[in-house]
Amino acid sequence: MRRYYLKYLLYIIFIGNLIACSEMDATYKDLIKDGETKYPGRADSVQTMPGNERIKLSWWLSADPSVTSVKIFWNNKRDSLEVPVTYKGEPQKMSVIIENLTESKHNFIINTYDDAGNRSVMVEVQGEAFGPIYESSLMNRPVLDLRLVDYMGYIEWGNVQNSIGTKLIYLNKLGSENTLFIPFEENITVISDIKPGSQIQYRTMYLPDPTAIDTFYTDVESMQVPQFSELGKDKFTKVVLPTDNTTKYAAANSMESLWDNNISTFYYTGKNTGIPTWFTFDLGQTARLGKVRYNQRSTPASIQWGGSNAKQFEIWGIAETPPADGSWNNWTKLLDVTSIKPSGLPLGQVTDEDQVVVIAGEVFTFQADSPPVRYIRIKVNSTWGNTQMFHIAELTFWGQ
Repeated sequence: MRRYYLKYLLYIIFIGNLIACSEMDATYKDLIKDGETKYPGRADSVQTMPGNERIKLSWWLSADPSVTSVKIFWNNKRDSLEVPVTYKGEPQKMSVIIENLTESKHNFIINTYDDAGNRSVMVEVQGEAFGPIYESSLMNRPVLDLRLVDYMGYIEWGNVQNSIGTKLIYLNKLGSENTLFIPFEENITVISDIKPGSQIQYRTMYLPDPTAIDTFYTDVESMQVPQFSELGKDKFTKVVLPTDNTTKYAAANSMESLWDNNISTFYYTGKNTGIPTWFTFDLGQTARLGKVRYNQRSTPASIQWGGSNAKQFEIWGIAETPPADGSWNNWTKLLDVTSIKPSGLPLGQVTDEDQVVVIAGEVFTFQADSPPVRYIRIKVNSTWGNTQMFHIAELTFWGQ
């Protein structure tokens, strides 16, 4: 009997569920009596690329033939842009640039539409626009050194973070303007045709993101190109004339030490070989000299502004081959050099400023009307310690 009632109860429940499902199905059919809701193929793989007060959006569309347009909303849907779509029978990549944006992050909503006005499931992405605030924070790549050597320009660059390079404008020797792109990894730029005495202009370039569509620049900076070129010391050679003092205090103290680009080495004449005395060398080229740098011997520190360091000497020059007899015929005095100790303190007393000048060297300028010369003769007239021999660490010449 119990089994009978149980079967009857289960039958009633089944019939009730069946009736309920039929009613729900009828209600659903009423809701979609005009047809099912259609969703056009949505934008896929959306990317945003930053720019200068603008952003580029790109996306892929499926081969859905019903899609006729794409609409992009931003600024809380107060702004929008519609892009028409032409069916191509296959997936296609599309892009658009949103202009006149504030320098900030922006949210975008992307929908596709068909002719009936049905829209796709929305896609939301975020992008960032950059502008004057970002640009004002950028640093120009510093120029550590700008020099001419053998009439070629050498620019030594410092480092900055995240730059992609530097734009450089210079004048060539004919006066024409040239532009160079300097990669960020290039530390020294060599310009073979730069015009002495002109100016270079440079500004550094940045991308706020590898995908950025715009390059940002620092303010333009300028720098003067030297009027005179450093004469390459690789061309200097020793000349031995009959009246010259070419002795040396020790084997390591040869005349060639004067142009080895090392102020730790020095030319030192033989002990008690006399003052005044002179020596000669060949510049390897003819030039009108503009300036000279004299480095005295600096080690040990006790020798600075003392000992046999040359204090007063003359620089003479001649363009043609010097007289074979070692005479002064046809030589022209170009400069009187007097080394000056910055502190003026007595022998043996040296200040920090004195030591800085020893390392940096003393620079002396030739007269503007000095004649072009190729051979140089140095006549040493006195030393700081009033000795009868002298030492000079390095001589560097600039000319035209």
